Amino acid sequence: MEFVDHGMIADLNVHWVIGEAGSSKPHAHVMLTMRKVGEKGFGKKVRDRMARCSEIVTRGNR
Repeated sequence: MEFVDHGMIADLNVHWVIGEAGSSKPHAHVMLTMRKVGEKGFGKKVRDRMARCSEIVTRGNR
């Protein structure tokens, strides 16, 4: 995944709920780290990650 290639940790949660009419509504949530991760754990926030995430998502939606 491209987010991981940029040094982010991605937590992906995919699940299905049943709608009112009984139809399946699959969807996903992705949480990304906004901090650097190194040998000593999490570091400071990387402020440009939101812009980078938007770029990746935009490229993927073409």
